[in-house]
Amino acid sequence: MGELVQFTNIIKNLSSNENEIRSLAENEYNSIEIKEKINLLIQFSIKNDTESQPRDMCCVLLRRIFSKELIQYWDCTDIPTRQDLKSKMLLMLNYALSQNQLYTKICDTVCEFVRFLIEIHQDGDKDWIPFLDIICTNATSPNETTCLTCLYIINDVPSMLDETIGGMQDMVITIFDKNLCNSNVLDILYMCCRALCSFVMYNLSESEEYDKFYKYLPYIFEVHKQTVGKDDIDLIKSIIEIAEHCPKYFINHIQPIIELSLTILDDPHVDEEWRSLSLELIITTCESSSAACRKQEDLITKFVDSLLKIMTELDDDQKEWLESEEDEDSCDDGLPSTAEAALDRLSICIGGKLVVNAFFRQLEMLVTQENWKFRYTAMMAISSIGEGGCKEMEPYLGDLVQACGYLAKDKHPRVRYATCNAIGQMSSDFSPVFQKTYHFEIVNIICNMLSDPVNRVRAHAASALVNFCDECLKRVFIPYMSKIIDALQNVMNDTMSDFTISNKKLVLEHTVTALAAIADTTESAFLPYYDTFMPGLKAIVRHCAEKDFGIFRGKTIECISLIGVAVGKEKFMGDCEDVVNLLLDTQKAQQDQNIQFDNVEHSYMVSAWARMCKIMGKDFSKYLHIVMPPLMLAAKFSPEVRYCDKEERKEVEKNDDWEVIPVTDSKSLAVRTSGLEEKESAFSMLICYAQELKENFCEYVEPTLSLMLTHLDFQLDDSCRTLASEAIPHLITCIKEGSNEEKMRHVWSTLVVDIVIKALLNERESEVCTEMLENLSTCIEMIGEPALNEEQLQNLIKFIIAKLEDHHKLQLKRSEKRNDEYYDDIVEEQLMEEDEDSLFLLHRCNDLIGTLLDIYKDKYQIVEQLLSVICKMNTPSNPYADRNWALNVFCSIIKSLGKESVRYQRFFLPPIKEYICHSDQDLRQSACYSIGLMAEYGEGAYDDYIKESVPILINLCRETSRTDYNYWLAKENAVSSLAKIMKFTNDFRNSSELLKMWFEWMPITEDEDEAVFVYGFMCDLIESGNPFFKDNENIVKSIHHFSDALFADCIEEDSETYSRIKRLITDIYNNDALRLQYIDNLSEQRKDTLMNFLNIQN
Repeated sequence: MGELVQFTNIIKNLSSNENEIRSLAENEYNSIEIKEKINLLIQFSIKNDTESQPRDMCCVLLRRIFSKELIQYWDCTDIPTRQDLKSKMLLMLNYALSQNQLYTKICDTVCEFVRFLIEIHQDGDKDWIPFLDIICTNATSPNETTCLTCLYIINDVPSMLDETIGGMQDMVITIFDKNLCNSNVLDILYMCCRALCSFVMYNLSESEEYDKFYKYLPYIFEVHKQTVGKDDIDLIKSIIEIAEHCPKYFINHIQPIIELSLTILDDPHVDEEWRSLSLELIITTCESSSAACRKQEDLITKFVDSLLKIMTELDDDQKEWLESEEDEDSCDDGLPSTAEAALDRLSICIGGKLVVNAFFRQLEMLVTQENWKFRYTAMMAISSIGEGGCKEMEPYLGDLVQACGYLAKDKHPRVRYATCNAIGQMSSDFSPVFQKTYHFEIVNIICNMLSDPVNRVRAHAASALVNFCDECLKRVFIPYMSKIIDALQNVMNDTMSDFTISNKKLVLEHTVTALAAIADTTESAFLPYYDTFMPGLKAIVRHCAEKDFGIFRGKTIECISLIGVAVGKEKFMGDCEDVVNLLLDTQKAQQDQNIQFDNVEHSYMVSAWARMCKIMGKDFSKYLHIVMPPLMLAAKFSPEVRYCDKEERKEVEKNDDWEVIPVTDSKSLAVRTSGLEEKESAFSMLICYAQELKENFCEYVEPTLSLMLTHLDFQLDDSCRTLASEAIPHLITCIKEGSNEEKMRHVWSTLVVDIVIKALLNERESEVCTEMLENLSTCIEMIGEPALNEEQLQNLIKFIIAKLEDHHKLQLKRSEKRNDEYYDDIVEEQLMEEDEDSLFLLHRCNDLIGTLLDIYKDKYQIVEQLLSVICKMNTPSNPYADRNWALNVFCSIIKSLGKESVRYQRFFLPPIKEYICHSDQDLRQSACYSIGLMAEYGEGAYDDYIKESVPILINLCRETSRTDYNYWLAKENAVSSLAKIMKFTNDFRNSSELLKMWFEWMPITEDEDEAVFVYGFMCDLIESGNPFFKDNENIVKSIHHFSDALFADCIEEDSETYSRIKRLITDIYNNDALRLQYIDNLSEQRKDTLMNFLNIQN
């Protein structure tokens, strides 16, 4: 008893307001041995005369022990001690059941202990059964408190209702029947609904055996309805979780869910939190059961109307908004911004048709309302629904641009701000069509708004310009450069003094970002403006010495480095030393100010150093000793990871720097994600240095390679694994060029290959796996035949076969979805996207097959091991895309085996003959391409079939009624194949008739791979003096074709074909007579294209 009295004083003092007393109590408490501590806490918690606050404190402390320390204590105690603890916890449970009120803290402690027993149970032992028996026996008690206590515990630990226990489901149904169907006590109904939701979430989410529990749904909705507006919001949160994770449980009750939620959402007298949660319930239901929700057209239309109305519920006070130096529209926090985000989510999950139609019915009313909030809502809604409704909105872009032009002159600044937002978002959502079609209108709107009297609007106009520029073709943007640059220069002149005198940076900061985007897009065309802006940009960096301006300083450094890359080394070198010194000063300032590498400013610095490397090339090597230490520190960053319970999770979720991953019903894994983005950036920069510096990076290859190899299985971030994989080919190249091929092969075989293949075999994310395959293929191609031993080769072949089998299984699942009652066009689009993602991985497998066939002598072993699965992909019942993949593999076989591939022709000639006339243009394209490969690599082995195919290819090229993109790709492959037939086969080498027809089907501008060959063949004909080009008209046409190809940017600048075209056109241009005859009479577009081409090259 004396111990308990002394312990009582310790517990009371732990809550003391006086630091000294509390600290002394903490020391005394911590000195107590854990077994005694547990016993005292239990005794004190169930002592009848204990006051509520000390009892709650004891429960919290006991629960903390169970959560954090019990596992170590349990492992080192004997069975009798464990049984004694279980007995005492049963006493605590019975104590809670015998009280006349619900003691939640005691219940929480019991729950934590039961959870512990569940998590550690082994060999079929279920030590929590005695607790379960008591709960199940008392859960139907007529005593309200007893019943509430049991339901509370079921809700908190649904895993205790283990369905492997005999008769458990019947017992569960009895509990829910008694408390839902036969009770009229709201508290019991409420707690029972929460318990039911937890049970469904934990025990039925995977099995989806909901049949016996559908009958309770009306009770859940009725209780939810009765408790609207009350302080306790746990039930609606549970309903939202069910909607997200167990959507099939609600699938037949979507209409009442949305109707009830809309009633709450539309009631302005209901508390905002309740309205927000009701909105979330609707949008979550739409996201998880999108096909079923699309059938509720009227309700979705009403929901859109509700969202638009809520978006108008803005504060009238504009003073804070006008004075803010932040670009985010901070005054619309709360329900209006939640509704705006929900509109975006809705258009993505439901599809654009319903949402766009509902919005356009309201658009005219919104735009013409006198109240500015409606006009603001119209523009913000356009921003929100563009991504999901892209296809449906595209026909109305002209009308939307016209509305933007009208509202860009609106009297209210927030409407003008929203207009900038709409333009910026449409520039991203509808690119490049938006830029190609409406460049004139948009540039005028933006330039006018850059002179707006309100700084927030000017800044946002600059942001819109960034979006417009990022997705704009260089040739579309350049005609407006002078006008845009003049507008930005005026802005900088106006705002530079505000910044240097009063430190107002909002407009200037966005102007700098816009300049960076323009330089990145226009590249060398920025040269005339370099001297105008560079001095001012360097001055901004010098002025941003204080820590408060770190991000602005980083953005300005980014701008300087992007301009340097755009104008090139020759122009930039005059400022290079000055800029390097600025970077060094900034890096030193970051160290002095203790700015951590996970700060965003650090990532700007890292990227800027990498661009300096691109500009300076190998001259940058002398700075590596400065930039590499902080870069490696960022690259080695290891995020903080810890387990947390339910209470800790609530606190962690409030912090944006953390991501929470549920592990069990009570435990979660918390990962501190701040720093991961900077880690990714550091990886990218290491790749850049290796790629640019090659042998000059050798000193750092070993630690960098070691780092990358260890991150191939870095499970906390997909991008890090992808980048680690991408780095390896570049690092191998550094070794090759810095040492020799022998060392390269040694490092590959002893340090790299096994780790790379193991990571590939274990990778579960399709996108990461795809990148790993591509990088592995690059390495194998670089190393050559010794790259793999027999075991490694067989592992890769098995991997390819396994991926093909996985793809087949996914196809079967997609077929099942096509038979679902809620299948529709949008579901089909989603299934097609899934199929494309799956096939993208298989295309990388195809690349790997091609690489293996190219470098290994025993090609037939590889082909014959894969032949059966390749042919399986080509079966008539498979989707066209699968058959196309198989045909592409056969193309790799033809290319690698050459004339020896005829031994497999019985497998691929029949499908080629079928597909060359197929209605699916992708199949047709691949068939045309394969015929060209037979001509190029077959050495005459396929001449008979080629002769048979030529008339079919000619007919394809003659089709004039088709205009779709895929047809043009098929036609261009047919044109290319005919060029290969004329170049490589004896029967058609001197066919003037075929050449004449072929020339009429030019130009080709879409398929870049084939364009290089076709225009190279045209150069062959011209350079060899082919009689066809003695005709001046054909020379003129060839120049037309060359200019069209250059205008379409379909020939790589570093290709031999590009250089040959340059020589031919230069020779003509330098000859006055020829220039007059062939160039001066060209259309302005073609002439401009050729002049730019020659100027760039000269």
